[in-house]
Amino acid sequence: MKSVLVDFRGLISDIVDPGNEFPVYNGSDSPIRWVTCDNDNIENTWLLIDGQWVAPEDRYENGQNLKRQIAYGDIGEQLDMMYKDILDGGTRWKDHISNVKATIESESDFEANPSNKEGKVEVRLSSTDNPAWDNLPANSKILEITE
Repeated sequence: MKSVLVDFRGLISDIVDPGNEFPVYNGSDSPIRWVTCDNDNIENTWLLIDGQWVAPEDRYENGQNLKRQIAYGDIGEQLDMMYKDILDGGTRWKDHISNVKATIESESDFEANPSNKEGKVEVRLSSTDNPAWDNLPANSKILEITE
C-alpha cells in the first residue's frame, strides 16, 4: 500500500509509504489530496483515470502533433540548418524533418491505427468540478492528514 498525493486532474505529485505523508490543505477547494493505492509499483508517471491507476504503457493518448513539434526543435535551430544547407548544398534540415516524420506518426495515422488503442485506457483528465479523487478505485480512499 502507498500513499499518493494526486491533483484534481489525476496527476501524481508524490508517493510515500503510509505514515510519511505531509499535511496538505483539505478544504473543498483543495487542488490536491492524499489517497491510498494498493499497487506498490505505482510511479509518478501514472495517472488516476476514471477510478483506476493507469501506467504510461497502459494508456492511450494522442498527442502526435505536440510530439512532432517538440522533435522538430527550435525554429532558430531549423533556420540555422537551412542556412548551412544553402551555403554548402547539404540536406541537414530536410534529413531532420524527414526523420521526425518517419519516426512520429501523424495524428490522423495514429488515430486510424486500432492497435494504438487496443487494451489501453484513454487519457481523460478530471476537472475541478469532478476531481479525480471523487472516483477512486474500490480499494483506495482519501486520507485526511492533519498536523
